[in-house]
Amino acid sequence: MMHRIAEFLPEGGVAVDIGASMDGDNWLDPMMGRAGRVHAFEPDPKAFAKLQERYGTRTNLVLVNKACSDNDGDVPLGRYGTHLSMLFDGEADLTVPSIRLDSYFAVEPRIDFLKIDVDGSEYAVLSGARKVINSNPGIKLVVEIHTRWLEQH
Repeated sequence: MMHRIAEFLPEGGVAVDIGASMDGDNWLDPMMGRAGRVHAFEPDPKAFAKLQERYGTRTNLVLVNKACSDNDGDVPLGRYGTHLSMLFDGEADLTVPSIRLDSYFAVEPRIDFLKIDVDGSEYAVLSGARKVINSNPGIKLVVEIHTRWLEQH
C-alpha cells in the first residue's frame, strides 16, 4: 500500500501521519518524497527520539511528540507488547500530552492525506478531527483498525 502513495497524496500536498513510529510499516519516507509538508505525530518518547534521530533535519517534516485524541490535554497510555495505546488493560505506563487535529490545524486546515495507526484509539482520533476532515472533502484516509480492541470495547 505504501508504494501506491502517489495515488492518494498529490505532489506538494499536506500529509499527516498519526502513530509515526518506525516499528511497523514506514509511511514517512514515501510521504516525504511527495508531500510539500508532513506532520508526524508520535506520543511514545522512545519512538519519537528515533524519529528525531532519523528525520530531524528534513525541512518538509514537522515532528510532534503528542498523541492525537478527542481532547487537548493529557492522556494515559498503556503498553501491550511493544506498543502504546490509549486503550489498555491494567495501569497506565505513562501520561503524554494530547491534541485534537481540529486544534492543531485550526489556522491552516488543509490536509490531503491522513494515515492513522494508533493501536485501538482510532475512534478518539477521528472524533478529534471532525472539522478538519469535513473541511477537506477530497481527503484520503488510511486507517489501521485493531480488531482486538473493537471486540473488547
